[in-house]
Amino acid sequence: MKKKYLLISVVIFPIILIPIYILLINLLTPEDHFLPPVFSNTLSARGENFKVSIKEENGLPKQEFVSGKAKITATLTNTHLKIDSSALPNFLPVAKADYQLTDNVALEYQVYKDSPEGKIAGPSTKGIKEDIVLKDKESPRSFQFQLDLEGISRWTNKDNNWYFYSDDCQSQQNTPQDTPGVESPDTPGVEKNCPPVFYIPQAYMEDAKGEKSYSVLQEVRPCPTSNIQPPNPSSSFQHPTSNCALLYIAADSEWLDSEDRAWPVKIDPSIIVGGGIVEAETQFGGLQRKLVYANNYWYAFYNDGGQILYKKSQNGSKWTNSSDVDSTDTDNYNPSIWHESQYIYVAWIDNSADAIEVNRIDTSSSDSLGTKCTSADQGTIDTTSFTTSISVADDGTVYIAYSDTSTDTEADVLKLTFSGCTFTSLASATTVYLTTADTSPWTVPSDWTNTNTIRTIGGGGAGDNLSTGGGGGGGGSYSAITNTTALTAGATVGFSIGAGGTDGVNGGNTWFCNTTASCANFTDTNVIVSSAGGTTAT
Repeated sequence: MKKKYLLISVVIFPIILIPIYILLINLLTPEDHFLPPVFSNTLSARGENFKVSIKEENGLPKQEFVSGKAKITATLTNTHLKIDSSALPNFLPVAKADYQLTDNVALEYQVYKDSPEGKIAGPSTKGIKEDIVLKDKESPRSFQFQLDLEGISRWTNKDNNWYFYSDDCQSQQNTPQDTPGVESPDTPGVEKNCPPVFYIPQAYMEDAKGEKSYSVLQEVRPCPTSNIQPPNPSSSFQHPTSNCALLYIAADSEWLDSEDRAWPVKIDPSIIVGGGIVEAETQFGGLQRKLVYANNYWYAFYNDGGQILYKKSQNGSKWTNSSDVDSTDTDNYNPSIWHESQYIYVAWIDNSADAIEVNRIDTSSSDSLGTKCTSADQGTIDTTSFTTSISVADDGTVYIAYSDTSTDTEADVLKLTFSGCTFTSLASATTVYLTTADTSPWTVPSDWTNTNTIRTIGGGGAGDNLSTGGGGGGGGSYSAITNTTALTAGATVGFSIGAGGTDGVNGGNTWFCNTTASCANFTDTNVIVSSAGGTTAT
């Protein structure tokens, strides 16, 4: 019989500790984000305010999390597990470590680095990803990690989330505040002015069909040899004196043993290193809408590594894995969103195309994506400072404004008919008239963009006054071209203005060329728009 596998996943990554727990991108600096092994059985990743490492101790892996002066070392302590074999190669873009254990258990680790521009290093966020793989239904379902604590004064549990605080928090004063920090006398277990240095959110399970359950027991207990100071009756804090705690994780057997359970199953607890809001993904958080409530879910949007991503939550504390709005591109930045009817519209900057892109998510149809619309080239767009704003009318017409928050002068307001992906500029424009008094060639204005219109009108044909049967001449024809890319700002182009006809003479043809010389006639291959003159009377 073919074996089935149960997959338990532990993901470890840097994160911003804000109410929606948006991931902190670009935390790893180009110079030091990926380290070669210190010795043959060590993997490390680090950034400006964190470091994560995997080492071996007594044949089992241990993980080290460092944030400033605070440190947690997590070591698997299920003593009956033994390593049959292990492999810890180091290669780019991903370093991997595999441990095959007895009792049908395996541990797998991957360290992801920043990738070169335009390349994808892997599906995981930057940092270390751990998978505990249960290979069949008889595998163990509970695991225990010893947490060796350095520079950590205490921890607390609030709403099934575990917070760890550094020794530096001891000097803070108790003040009422409903955010993690120094404990508030009005709200025991909640602190102010002292953010946690580490955070363990409520774990969850997910099977192969995407069914989820948060029925995962997750506790932090004192080590048996630890003398924990008894908490104040009004306090929920544990104050370790031996710098040791145990993290206990147990999956709910009733949920796992359900007949409709699809294997493998992932159990996904996390140890998260605290950080500050300093990076590009939240740069425009005060200027753009990035959070919306739709179809009984919160949707949080952000960009990470040139990808436009979102996560979903029903309660604001438990979030799904990220979904990519445009998986075909890795140079998209600074999303802005709008909720209209069952749709969430998302607009962003595409760096390589120097364009505005828009798509929508149908929240009533399993978050299916529509057709992505891409504007014409808007010029040079600086991804670190350009931003978009989006609004959608009741009839579905989309309006997008973009500008540079730095020194670039490029800016525009675009109207988008989403069903046909038709963009129209609404910015004020200058109209230039070329008449028979003008001479060819013509210099294209310096502010010319690909959002433009050229209109031509042929000369009218004259009547015939030499015959009493002669009638009036016909008018010249009209033609136009919109959003042409055939002209470049500063270039000189040829054109011809058709003159009106004289007695018994047709009106002249009008045309506009994409070359520096006048075209031979209005059917020349270099003509981009033309209008024939009117016919004279006969």
